Amino acid sequence: METDASPTEASYLIAGTYASADQDGIYLFRFFPATGAAELVHTVRGIERPSFLTLSSDRKHMYAVSETRNGRVYAYSFDAAKGSFQLLNTLESGGDDPCHIIVDRTGRWLFVSNYSSGSLSVYSLKPDGSLGERVDHIRHEGHSIKSQQQSAHVHCAMPAPDGPEIFVADLGLDRVFTYLLTPDTGRLTPGDPPYVAVEAGTGPRHLIFSGDGKFLYLIQELGGMVTVFRRHAGKLNQIQSVSSLPEGYQGRIWAADLQLSPDGRFLYAANRDDLNDIVQYAVDQATGLLTYRERVGTGGKTARNFVLSPDGGMLLVAHRNGKEIHVFRRDSATGTLHRLATPIPVPQAVCLKMCSVP
Repeated sequence: METDASPTEASYLIAGTYASADQDGIYLFRFFPATGAAELVHTVRGIERPSFLTLSSDRKHMYAVSETRNGRVYAYSFDAAKGSFQLLNTLESGGDDPCHIIVDRTGRWLFVSNYSSGSLSVYSLKPDGSLGERVDHIRHEGHSIKSQQQSAHVHCAMPAPDGPEIFVADLGLDRVFTYLLTPDTGRLTPGDPPYVAVEAGTGPRHLIFSGDGKFLYLIQELGGMVTVFRRHAGKLNQIQSVSSLPEGYQGRIWAADLQLSPDGRFLYAANRDDLNDIVQYAVDQATGLLTYRERVGTGGKTARNFVLSPDGGMLLVAHRNGKEIHVFRRDSATGTLHRLATPIPVPQAVCLKMCSVP
Protein backbone atom coordinates (compact mmCIF):
# COMPACT_ATOMS: atom_id res chain seq x y z
CA MET A 1 0.00 0.00 0.00
CA GLU A 2 1.37 3.39 -1.01
CA THR A 3 0.76 6.96 0.18
CA ASP A 4 1.14 10.27 -1.62
CA ALA A 5 4.33 11.01 0.28
CA SER A 6 6.55 9.53 2.95
CA PRO A 7 4.64 9.56 6.26
CA THR A 8 5.65 12.40 8.54
CA GLU A 9 6.33 11.70 12.20
CA ALA A 10 3.10 13.39 13.29
CA SER A 11 0.36 15.77 12.17
CA TYR A 12 -2.09 17.86 14.14
CA LEU A 13 -5.73 16.81 14.03
CA ILE A 14 -8.33 19.39 15.12
CA ALA A 15 -11.95 18.39 15.69
CA GLY A 16 -15.00 20.63 16.07
CA THR A 17 -18.13 19.20 17.68
CA TYR A 18 -21.73 19.81 18.70
CA ALA A 19 -20.76 19.96 22.39
CA SER A 20 -22.36 22.40 24.80
CA ALA A 21 -20.37 25.32 26.20
CA ASP A 22 -19.62 23.51 29.49
CA GLN A 23 -18.04 20.56 27.66
CA ASP A 24 -14.85 20.07 25.69
CA GLY A 25 -15.88 21.38 22.27
CA ILE A 26 -12.67 21.60 20.23
CA TYR A 27 -10.04 18.86 20.39
CA LEU A 28 -6.39 19.02 19.33
CA PHE A 29 -4.50 15.74 18.79
CA ARG A 30 -1.11 14.70 17.59
CA PHE A 31 -1.89 12.15 14.92
CA PHE A 32 0.66 9.54 13.87
CA PRO A 33 0.10 8.47 10.23
CA ALA A 34 2.35 5.44 10.48
CA THR A 35 -0.08 3.77 12.91
CA GLY A 36 -3.31 5.81 12.85
CA ALA A 37 -2.97 6.50 16.58
CA ALA A 38 -3.73 9.90 18.13
CA GLU A 39 -2.60 11.63 21.33
CA LEU A 40 -4.83 14.31 22.89
CA VAL A 41 -2.82 17.45 23.68
CA HIS A 42 -5.37 20.26 24.17
CA THR A 43 -9.12 20.98 24.39
CA VAL A 44 -11.22 24.15 24.28
CA ARG A 45 -14.38 24.83 26.27
CA GLY A 46 -16.71 27.82 26.39
CA ILE A 47 -18.27 27.62 22.91
CA GLU A 48 -21.77 26.32 22.28
CA ARG A 49 -21.72 23.90 19.31
CA PRO A 50 -18.32 24.81 17.78
CA SER A 51 -19.25 22.89 14.67
CA PHE A 52 -16.99 24.22 11.93
CA LEU A 53 -13.36 25.37 12.03
CA THR A 54 -10.76 26.77 9.69
CA LEU A 55 -7.04 27.54 9.91
CA SER A 56 -5.20 30.54 8.52
CA SER A 57 -2.85 29.73 5.66
CA ASP A 58 0.20 30.26 7.90
CA ARG A 59 -1.33 27.91 10.53
CA LYS A 60 -0.90 30.57 13.23
CA HIS A 61 -4.62 31.12 13.84
CA MET A 62 -7.84 29.13 14.06
CA TYR A 63 -11.38 30.40 13.60
CA ALA A 64 -14.55 28.66 14.78
CA VAL A 65 -18.29 29.23 14.56
CA SER A 66 -20.84 28.69 17.29
CA GLU A 67 -23.71 27.07 15.39
CA THR A 68 -26.60 28.55 17.37
CA ARG A 69 -29.38 31.06 16.99
CA ASN A 70 -27.65 34.46 16.96
CA GLY A 71 -24.42 32.64 16.14
CA ARG A 72 -20.92 33.79 16.96
CA VAL A 73 -17.41 33.64 15.48
CA TYR A 74 -14.30 32.98 17.58
CA ALA A 75 -10.67 33.77 16.77
CA TYR A 76 -7.75 31.90 18.41
CA SER A 77 -4.01 32.06 18.17
CA PHE A 78 -2.49 28.63 17.52
CA ASP A 79 0.86 27.84 19.12
CA ALA A 80 1.87 24.87 17.00
CA ALA A 81 5.11 24.35 18.91
CA LYS A 82 3.29 23.91 22.22
CA GLY A 83 0.06 22.51 20.79
CA SER A 84 -2.42 24.98 22.26
CA PHE A 85 -5.03 27.60 21.36
CA GLN A 86 -5.53 31.01 23.01
CA LEU A 87 -8.77 32.98 22.54
CA LEU A 88 -8.24 36.35 20.87
CA ASN A 89 -11.80 37.67 20.51
CA THR A 90 -15.34 36.83 19.47
CA LEU A 91 -18.07 38.61 17.50
CA GLU A 92 -21.64 37.90 16.39
CA SER A 93 -21.83 36.01 13.11
CA GLY A 94 -24.57 38.23 11.71
CA GLY A 95 -27.13 35.41 11.47
CA ASP A 96 -28.50 32.16 12.81
CA ASP A 97 -26.71 28.79 12.81
CA PRO A 98 -23.39 29.59 11.12
CA CYS A 99 -22.20 26.29 9.61
CA HIS A 100 -19.07 27.12 7.58
CA ILE A 101 -16.09 29.44 7.94
CA ILE A 102 -13.09 30.06 5.69
CA VAL A 103 -10.24 32.57 5.17
CA ASP A 104 -9.44 33.93 1.70
CA ARG A 105 -6.06 33.31 0.05
CA THR A 106 -4.67 36.71 1.16
CA GLY A 107 -5.42 36.04 4.84
CA ARG A 108 -7.20 39.39 5.15
CA TRP A 109 -10.85 38.36 4.93
CA LEU A 110 -12.98 35.77 6.75
CA PHE A 111 -16.26 34.41 5.32
CA VAL A 112 -19.01 33.00 7.55
CA SER A 113 -22.06 31.16 6.14
CA ASN A 114 -25.22 31.53 8.28
CA TYR A 115 -27.43 28.58 7.38
CA SER A 116 -30.81 29.42 8.90
CA SER A 117 -30.61 33.10 8.03
CA GLY A 118 -29.50 32.44 4.46
CA SER A 119 -26.74 35.01 4.80
CA LEU A 120 -23.01 35.47 4.29
CA SER A 121 -20.87 37.70 6.55
CA VAL A 122 -17.42 39.03 5.69
CA TYR A 123 -14.96 40.09 8.43
CA SER A 124 -11.62 41.79 8.25
CA LEU A 125 -8.75 40.11 10.06
CA LYS A 126 -6.27 42.18 12.06
CA PRO A 127 -2.49 41.66 11.84
CA ASP A 128 -2.55 39.74 15.12
CA GLY A 129 -5.18 37.36 13.69
CA SER A 130 -8.09 38.68 15.73
CA LEU A 131 -11.45 39.54 14.19
CA GLY A 132 -11.89 43.04 12.86
CA GLU A 133 -15.14 44.64 11.80
CA ARG A 134 -17.84 43.00 9.72
CA VAL A 135 -17.28 44.70 6.37
CA ASP A 136 -20.12 43.12 4.38
CA HIS A 137 -23.27 41.10 4.88
CA ILE A 138 -25.33 39.56 2.09
CA ARG A 139 -28.70 37.90 2.63
CA HIS A 140 -30.30 35.65 0.02
CA GLU A 141 -34.06 35.51 -0.51
CA GLY A 142 -36.32 32.88 -2.06
CA HIS A 143 -37.06 29.15 -1.86
CA SER A 144 -37.04 25.94 -3.85
CA ILE A 145 -39.24 22.83 -4.01
CA LYS A 146 -38.52 20.64 -0.96
CA SER A 147 -39.61 21.06 2.66
CA GLN A 148 -36.01 21.84 3.66
CA GLN A 149 -35.95 24.63 1.08
CA GLN A 150 -38.67 27.01 2.25
CA SER A 151 -36.06 29.77 2.55
CA ALA A 152 -32.46 30.48 1.62
CA HIS A 153 -29.79 28.41 3.40
CA VAL A 154 -26.24 29.59 2.74
CA HIS A 155 -24.08 26.54 3.48
CA CYS A 156 -20.59 27.23 2.17
CA ALA A 157 -18.43 29.99 0.69
CA MET A 158 -15.37 29.00 -1.33
CA PRO A 159 -12.81 31.63 -2.39
CA ALA A 160 -11.09 30.98 -5.71
CA PRO A 161 -7.44 29.99 -5.22
CA ASP A 162 -6.18 32.44 -7.86
CA GLY A 163 -8.79 35.14 -8.43
CA PRO A 164 -11.35 37.50 -6.86
CA GLU A 165 -14.33 35.13 -7.10
CA ILE A 166 -16.15 33.82 -4.03
CA PHE A 167 -18.53 30.95 -4.85
CA VAL A 168 -21.42 30.42 -2.42
CA ALA A 169 -23.55 27.27 -2.20
CA ASP A 170 -27.17 27.94 -1.16
CA LEU A 171 -28.99 24.74 -0.20
CA GLY A 172 -32.37 26.45 0.00
CA LEU A 173 -32.26 28.04 -3.44
CA ASP A 174 -30.52 25.30 -5.48
CA ARG A 175 -27.98 27.84 -6.67
CA VAL A 176 -24.24 28.45 -6.57
CA PHE A 177 -23.73 32.21 -6.40
CA THR A 178 -20.69 34.10 -7.70
CA TYR A 179 -19.40 37.20 -5.92
CA LEU A 180 -16.33 39.29 -6.65
CA LEU A 181 -14.19 40.35 -3.71
CA THR A 182 -12.89 43.90 -3.60
CA PRO A 183 -9.39 43.31 -2.23
CA ASP A 184 -8.98 46.61 -0.37
CA THR A 185 -12.36 46.71 1.37
CA GLY A 186 -13.57 43.11 1.59
CA ARG A 187 -16.90 44.02 0.05
CA LEU A 188 -18.62 41.71 -2.43
CA THR A 189 -20.32 42.52 -5.73
CA PRO A 190 -22.40 40.06 -7.82
CA GLY A 191 -20.62 38.19 -10.58
CA ASP A 192 -21.76 37.99 -14.18
CA PRO A 193 -23.83 35.87 -14.19
CA PRO A 194 -24.68 36.18 -10.47
CA TYR A 195 -25.38 32.47 -10.05
CA VAL A 196 -25.71 29.09 -11.71
CA ALA A 197 -28.72 26.89 -10.93
CA VAL A 198 -28.56 23.14 -10.31
CA GLU A 199 -31.37 20.60 -10.52
CA ALA A 200 -34.30 21.67 -8.32
CA GLY A 201 -34.49 19.91 -4.98
CA THR A 202 -30.86 18.73 -4.88
CA GLY A 203 -29.62 21.21 -2.23
CA PRO A 204 -26.05 22.53 -2.83
CA ARG A 205 -23.98 21.97 0.32
CA HIS A 206 -20.15 22.02 0.07
CA LEU A 207 -17.65 23.11 -2.58
CA ILE A 208 -14.01 22.28 -3.26
CA PHE A 209 -11.58 23.41 -5.95
CA SER A 210 -9.15 21.29 -7.92
CA GLY A 211 -5.55 22.15 -7.15
CA ASP A 212 -5.14 24.20 -10.34
CA GLY A 213 -8.42 26.08 -9.77
CA LYS A 214 -9.85 25.00 -13.14
CA PHE A 215 -12.63 22.82 -11.71
CA LEU A 216 -15.08 23.30 -8.85
CA TYR A 217 -16.79 20.29 -7.26
CA LEU A 218 -20.14 20.50 -5.47
CA ILE A 219 -21.92 17.97 -3.27
CA GLN A 220 -25.72 18.28 -3.04
CA GLU A 221 -27.24 17.25 0.27
CA LEU A 222 -30.80 16.51 -0.80
CA GLY A 223 -30.09 14.87 -4.15
CA GLY A 224 -26.94 12.92 -3.30
CA MET A 225 -25.25 14.33 -6.39
CA VAL A 226 -21.67 15.40 -7.05
CA THR A 227 -21.56 18.08 -9.74
CA VAL A 228 -18.48 19.23 -11.64
CA PHE A 229 -18.08 22.79 -12.93
CA ARG A 230 -15.38 24.06 -15.25
CA ARG A 231 -14.24 27.52 -14.18
CA HIS A 232 -13.06 29.96 -16.83
CA ALA A 233 -12.82 33.74 -16.75
CA GLY A 234 -14.74 33.86 -13.46
CA LYS A 235 -17.67 31.83 -14.79
CA LEU A 236 -18.87 28.30 -14.02
CA ASN A 237 -20.00 25.82 -16.64
CA GLN A 238 -21.56 22.56 -15.44
CA ILE A 239 -19.92 19.62 -17.22
CA GLN A 240 -20.97 16.56 -15.18
CA SER A 241 -23.29 15.40 -12.40
CA VAL A 242 -22.99 11.93 -10.88
CA SER A 243 -24.92 10.22 -8.10
CA SER A 244 -23.21 9.24 -4.85
CA LEU A 245 -26.03 6.77 -4.10
CA PRO A 246 -26.10 3.01 -4.71
CA GLU A 247 -28.10 1.87 -7.72
CA GLY A 248 -31.75 1.37 -6.75
CA TYR A 249 -31.29 3.03 -3.35
CA GLN A 250 -34.58 3.90 -1.59
CA GLY A 251 -33.38 5.15 1.83
CA ARG A 252 -32.78 8.64 3.17
CA ILE A 253 -30.69 10.91 0.95
CA TRP A 254 -28.41 13.03 3.13
CA ALA A 255 -25.07 13.76 1.50
CA ALA A 256 -22.46 15.44 3.68
CA ASP A 257 -19.04 16.40 2.36
CA LEU A 258 -16.39 15.94 -0.34
CA GLN A 259 -12.58 16.11 -0.44
CA LEU A 260 -9.81 15.65 -3.01
CA SER A 261 -6.66 13.63 -2.43
CA PRO A 262 -3.50 15.76 -2.15
CA ASP A 263 -2.38 14.67 -5.62
CA GLY A 264 -5.80 15.52 -7.11
CA ARG A 265 -6.26 12.04 -8.62
CA PHE A 266 -9.20 10.96 -6.45
CA LEU A 267 -12.31 12.61 -5.05
CA TYR A 268 -14.19 11.26 -2.02
CA ALA A 269 -17.81 12.00 -1.07
CA ALA A 270 -19.57 11.21 2.22
CA ASN A 271 -23.19 10.22 2.83
CA ARG A 272 -24.88 10.31 6.23
CA ASP A 273 -27.75 8.11 7.52
CA ASP A 274 -28.99 5.73 6.17
CA LEU A 275 -25.84 5.03 4.17
CA ASN A 276 -22.92 6.24 6.33
CA ASP A 277 -20.38 5.65 3.58
CA ILE A 278 -17.53 7.19 1.61
CA VAL A 279 -17.69 7.01 -2.19
CA GLN A 280 -14.45 7.16 -4.19
CA TYR A 281 -14.14 8.60 -7.71
CA ALA A 282 -11.14 8.72 -10.01
CA VAL A 283 -10.51 12.23 -11.36
CA ASP A 284 -9.43 12.90 -14.93
CA GLN A 285 -7.22 15.87 -14.15
CA ALA A 286 -7.26 17.13 -17.75
CA THR A 287 -11.07 17.26 -18.02
CA GLY A 288 -12.13 17.32 -14.35
CA LEU A 289 -14.56 14.44 -14.96
CA LEU A 290 -15.27 11.73 -12.37
CA THR A 291 -15.44 7.94 -12.64
CA TYR A 292 -16.93 5.85 -9.82
CA ARG A 293 -14.44 3.47 -8.16
CA GLU A 294 -15.73 2.10 -4.83
CA ARG A 295 -17.92 2.58 -1.76
CA VAL A 296 -16.93 1.80 1.85
CA GLY A 297 -18.87 2.03 5.11
CA THR A 298 -17.56 4.56 7.63
CA GLY A 299 -18.17 2.35 10.68
CA GLY A 300 -20.11 5.02 12.57
CA LYS A 301 -23.41 6.89 12.69
CA THR A 302 -24.13 10.11 10.77
CA ALA A 303 -20.86 10.45 8.85
CA ARG A 304 -20.21 14.17 8.49
CA ASN A 305 -17.07 16.09 7.59
CA PHE A 306 -13.88 14.16 6.81
CA VAL A 307 -10.24 14.97 6.10
CA LEU A 308 -7.15 13.48 4.45
CA SER A 309 -3.83 13.60 6.25
CA PRO A 310 -1.19 15.95 4.78
CA ASP A 311 0.75 13.01 3.33
CA GLY A 312 -2.44 11.55 1.82
CA GLY A 313 -1.97 8.22 3.56
CA MET A 314 -4.95 8.47 5.93
CA LEU A 315 -8.58 9.53 5.73
CA LEU A 316 -10.47 10.36 8.94
CA VAL A 317 -14.27 10.61 9.30
CA ALA A 318 -16.24 12.58 11.93
CA HIS A 319 -19.55 11.08 13.12
CA ARG A 320 -22.19 13.55 14.34
CA ASN A 321 -24.21 10.95 16.27
CA GLY A 322 -21.31 8.80 17.38
CA LYS A 323 -18.50 8.89 19.90
CA GLU A 324 -15.54 8.30 17.59
CA ILE A 325 -13.58 9.50 14.59
CA HIS A 326 -12.88 6.51 12.35
CA VAL A 327 -9.54 6.17 10.62
CA PHE A 328 -8.83 4.70 7.17
CA ARG A 329 -5.50 3.91 5.55
CA ARG A 330 -5.47 5.04 1.89
CA ASP A 331 -3.57 3.58 -1.05
CA SER A 332 -2.46 6.47 -3.27
CA ALA A 333 -2.05 4.24 -6.33
CA THR A 334 -5.64 2.97 -6.32
CA GLY A 335 -7.39 5.42 -3.96
CA THR A 336 -8.84 2.50 -1.97
CA LEU A 337 -9.58 2.78 1.75
CA HIS A 338 -9.09 0.27 4.55
CA ARG A 339 -10.60 1.04 7.97
CA LEU A 340 -8.27 0.60 10.93
CA ALA A 341 -9.25 -0.76 14.34
CA THR A 342 -8.01 2.45 16.02
CA PRO A 343 -10.88 4.96 16.26
CA ILE A 344 -10.22 8.27 18.01
CA PRO A 345 -12.66 9.07 20.86
CA VAL A 346 -14.45 12.36 20.13
CA PRO A 347 -18.22 12.59 20.76
CA GLN A 348 -20.43 14.49 18.28
CA ALA A 349 -17.56 15.31 15.93
CA VAL A 350 -18.66 17.30 12.87
CA CYS A 351 -15.55 19.02 11.46
CA LEU A 352 -11.94 17.86 11.05
CA LYS A 353 -8.83 19.81 10.05
CA MET A 354 -5.23 18.61 9.80
CA CYS A 355 -1.86 20.29 9.44
CA SER A 356 1.77 19.33 9.84
CA VAL A 357 3.54 19.58 13.20
CA PRO A 358 6.53 21.96 12.99
